[in-house]
Amino acid sequence: MTLLLTKIFLKSSIQKMGDQYDLANKKGFKTKLTLYGILILYLLAVVALLSYGLIDNFKSINQETTFIGLILVLVTGVTLIQTIFSSINLLYFTKDTEAILPLPLKPHQIILARTNVIILVGYIVNIIIGLIPLVIYGIMLNCGVWYYISVVLTLLILPILPIVLVSLLVMIIMSFSKITKNRNRFQLFATIIVIALVIAFSIFITKIEGDTITDEQMTQMLSQANSMVDIIKGYFPTLQYAIDAVLSSSIVSGLIEFLKLIGFTAIAYLLYVLLAQKLYFKGLIGNLYSGSK
Repeated sequence: MTLLLTKIFLKSSIQKMGDQYDLANKKGFKTKLTLYGILILYLLAVVALLSYGLIDNFKSINQETTFIGLILVLVTGVTLIQTIFSSINLLYFTKDTEAILPLPLKPHQIILARTNVIILVGYIVNIIIGLIPLVIYGIMLNCGVWYYISVVLTLLILPILPIVLVSLLVMIIMSFSKITKNRNRFQLFATIIVIALVIAFSIFITKIEGDTITDEQMTQMLSQANSMVDIIKGYFPTLQYAIDAVLSSSIVSGLIEFLKLIGFTAIAYLLYVLLAQKLYFKGLIGNLYSGSK
């Protein structure tokens, strides 16, 4: 049932996007499709060229593995930002909400389906900013088969934790929506609050990581080959496991790191589902039946 709901919600989201961009208009459909295709190809070319240049520069100072860390940090950061906007819309401001609530569905099924759509939307962006640069890295450094497998698996698992953290934060804030008199204004307010909290969290994590490394340690790390990546690992809870899994030269050690990544993410996801069942429907019902649009 969860997979079926995910399919329905995803189709509804695609239809909503089509309505926003007027893709149902057959006259302009081919033109718009061509323009979007050219834009995507242009973005792919820009990402590829930038990736090639960065990898080449890092290789010249024996810090090429830093590129892996930077890309995975970028994937995490973009996922956080994207989820702030997509989670509010996909969780609370969809046309199918009123039709879904009366159906005999379990709360966790609706929550899992909504979250799955957010995760799938995140994957689309990660293909451009994550998969393509890391594939170019593998080609330039002649990496083995395990590298490409670990890259795909990591990009599938790594975005889940940022998504559930932001979604849970959105649910906490939206649970107060029943006290508002204007839903659109509260949506803007909730978005600003979530952005502020995510920025504060990022600054806090970065400050902690920076305070643990002295200037002498920094100088020593910069003089060692492929050591700059160690500075990046502490910027997000699961980044260390993800980076180590991709950079591991041994399949066994890579699998161990990947299992750590899965375990940490699975625990966070389970806690998210348990907490979301208590929070999500408060905000959903309050958003539907209180205040004006």
